[in-house]
Order: sequence, then C-alpha cells, then structure tokens
Amino acid sequence: MNQNIKFVLSHKEGINLIKSDNSVFKSKFVFDSRPKKYLNKKNLLFQHFYGTEILFQKPLIDKNKVTLMDFQKFNNGIHFLYILPFSSRKALFETTYFSKEPLNDSIYKLDIKKYLKKKFPNQKYKSKFIEKGIIPMFYTNQKSPNKNIINIGTSGNWVRASTGYSFQNSFINSKEITDKLLKKKKLKIETNKKIKFLDKVFCYYIANYSFDSKNFFKSFFFKNEFKDIVSFLTGEIKFFKMVLIILTLPKKKLLFSMFKLIKNNQINDK
Repeated sequence: MNQNIKFVLSHKEGINLIKSDNSVFKSKFVFDSRPKKYLNKKNLLFQHFYGTEILFQKPLIDKNKVTLMDFQKFNNGIHFLYILPFSSRKALFETTYFSKEPLNDSIYKLDIKKYLKKKFPNQKYKSKFIEKGIIPMFYTNQKSPNKNIINIGTSGNWVRASTGYSFQNSFINSKEITDKLLKKKKLKIETNKKIKFLDKVFCYYIANYSFDSKNFFKSFFFKNEFKDIVSFLTGEIKFFKMVLIILTLPKKKLLFSMFKLIKNNQINDK
C-alpha cells in the first residue's frame, strides 16, 4: 500500500487498529513484521552485508562454482565475501560481517572493489543491482498487546540467529498459523529449543573466538555431508545427526562457550 505504519493498537470487542500515514485499518488479526530498533543496544552480535551484481565484459566466472566464505582479515569479528554466479559474466559479490558494529556503506563498497581488483585484475565491469541489510544474531522476547497481534519474520524470531536464514521457518510457520486459524486455535509459534540453544552457543563462540572462526567453518563444511549441512542450517536436522556435526567442531571452545552462557544465565533468555 506504500504507506508507513504509525502504530498498531488493540481496540474494543477484539478489533485492532492499524494507523498508517493516510488511513486507519481495522482487523481482528494483525501479523506484524515491523523490524525492531536493535542498534541502540550494546554488545549484541549482528550479521551485516552489502552485495552488488557485477557484469564483466568478458566471461571470467565459473558459473558452476559458488564461493561461500572467502575469509578476510578483520579484528573485531568475522568478515568474508561470497560469490553467487548467474552466468560466466554475471555474479553477485557480497561482503558480509559478523560483528557488534555495522559499518558505513563506503567500507562495504571498498571491500568489493578491492576484492575484484585482487581476483580479477585489470578487468572491466559494471555494477548493477545492490542489496544490503542488517540481521540480529540473537533472539528477543517480543510481546504483543494481545493474542490476535502476532509477530512474524524477524520480530517473531523466525530468523535463525546463527545463519540469518528465514525462508524455511517462514514456510513452516505460515502453514502452522494457517492451520491454527482454520481450527480456531491459539496463534502461537514455538521455536525449536535445541536449535535456539545451539544458536546461542555458536553466537557466543563467534563473538569471543572470531580469530578461530575460519577453522570452525572449515570443520563444519569439510567434515560433514552436504545434505546434513543443509538440514542443520535450515533447522530440520535429526538429533543424532546434529550430535555428529557438533563432534566435528572445536569442542573445547564450544563447551566453554556453553558453560559461560549458563554461568551468565543467558541460555534461557528469549
């Protein structure tokens, strides 16, 4: 509708009001995906990224090869670039950080410029489509004013804190909400507690052992089967397979991260 939402308010007789720039809407159910203001909070981990579609004059790209994590030097977290090819001339180049402080766009642009100069020296190209974003790498307790105002998307903790993936959760949760609407059940989505626990341990590890993160990801990607990796990232992995993956990772530091979270009483935080 191309309007900004001013507020969502519970009204009498179970009706909710949605006030926009130009209108007031009424509805029994409201699905609220508005992002919360997280950036004023300190010591929280974020995934922040900037990508641009690059079109080379010559066919320089292996269109059958995806570069997932090309790690770069960075002292305050994790920094890597990935390449998603569309053809032998066109690909998305994206610079990604896991850190507590998002950066200025000029830094992201310089990352990609330097990377292209290093990997494709003296080649001419055009920069086209651009995408950028900031994803919280933590879960929050977002309480709605009433049971018929449902937080969805990032606000509803549908995004995996450790990966930023949300599509799979969106499909599953949307179906669950639809089924509950039809059966007139309470519209509450429960998060997978095992996955949430592992995400918190992983994010603590990244925040405190970023210097060792390359070894962590090498173990994860090279010591496990691809189908299990995909299942783990989407949160649909079976418990036994999950344990096998964990055993391939740097266990000492992961265990220490878990104990620190328990000691600081952060495991049960929403």
